[in-house]
Amino acid sequence: GANLERVAQEALAVEGYRSGVLSLGEVAEILNLSINDADGFLKERGIQSLITSQDLKADTDRLLKLLS
Repeated sequence: GANLERVAQEALAVEGYRSGVLSLGEVAEILNLSINDADGFLKERGIQSLITSQDLKADTDRLLKLLS
């Protein structure tokens, strides 16, 4: 059910972030979390933030698109 879908989303987000395929913003989007909550979610699983300037730009661009 919905719980299995959430578990799958979380696994995808963790592995995508760990491998560098997903940005923190994309993890937040997949899991419907804020950036801070997504960062906390990853830290709870022992994954330190890998935020780069590219991530910040992508997140800013995504936010500006959402706000327009």
